[in-house]
Amino acid sequence: MKDKIAFLVAIGNRIGTGHYRRMWNVNKYFRSKGVQTLFFAVSEVNSTQLEHEVMQLDELGQLKDHLIENKVEKIIIDIPALYYYDPIFTTIRSLGVQITWINDSAEARIQAGEKLISCSLNFDSQQSDDYVFYGLKYVILNPLISELASTQRMIQPKIKKVLVSFGGTDPNGITLRLLNLLDGMKGIWDNNLEIDVILGSSNIDLSSLHTDKFPYKMYVHQYIQDMAGKLLSSDLAFISGGMTMYEACSLGTPSIIINQNSEQNDEAASFHNRGAVYNLGSYNQLNAVSLHDAITHIQGQTIREQMSKEAKSLIDGKGIERIFQIV
Repeated sequence: MKDKIAFLVAIGNRIGTGHYRRMWNVNKYFRSKGVQTLFFAVSEVNSTQLEHEVMQLDELGQLKDHLIENKVEKIIIDIPALYYYDPIFTTIRSLGVQITWINDSAEARIQAGEKLISCSLNFDSQQSDDYVFYGLKYVILNPLISELASTQRMIQPKIKKVLVSFGGTDPNGITLRLLNLLDGMKGIWDNNLEIDVILGSSNIDLSSLHTDKFPYKMYVHQYIQDMAGKLLSSDLAFISGGMTMYEACSLGTPSIIINQNSEQNDEAASFHNRGAVYNLGSYNQLNAVSLHDAITHIQGQTIREQMSKEAKSLIDGKGIERIFQIV
């Protein structure tokens, strides 16, 4: 592939970092194959949180001059639907730049010659063609996680280590809400239980938890590099129905899902119906009763073994390779 390719993502406190994270992984793979790439982000967050090669845009209109100056032939776009009607896309088409859309909800309004890739389970049964590609086989994973996706997963008799991670920004404060509920559930787990809490850029204030009196051992991490290791070493994960859910499933980590938005909830519900995760629904539905029921349900080793096996069967970790062939 000799074309010069640009990537365009959106990132922000409300949007989160999922679009950026997965496209950066695709970008690294393309570069490893000798492809010249440029990476653009419409961003609300501090530039120190992004790789230094990322060119930040205050608004999409700034993209035109970059595409012309760098003679870009193709662009891969992974942004929320709220941006789809921006005039920049008419401009991109007028420049003759070929567009590939990455959209889990298959909402992008593609025109002749453009491509759409949707990795949602909700579209797994739909027929792909030369321009539209559906299904979980296009799920984009961190390369480190992809390498481990074929590893056999051993499920322990008891839950001894739990992971809590709700994305790079956690816009709805699920982390603190969950931990406060767990604080009131003394006795549901052994007192020796360890909880790893992963924070992103949200800088959640955990002081209200009185961690010195928290009933379980809690370790707080920020900006960790080895998410694969954390998922593999955890007996259970509390996460949202985005990128991390796909990663946890590929590694066979039993997971309870609490979602940031309706799109995540729709996807997590489909995984729940397949027995791959336990979906608790939207963040604003989270309560002590439903949480207690979910934890009680997932305590048994057999349940977690079945969940792990089904989850691993859904995602093989080769999505980036397939996207490379499509583009």
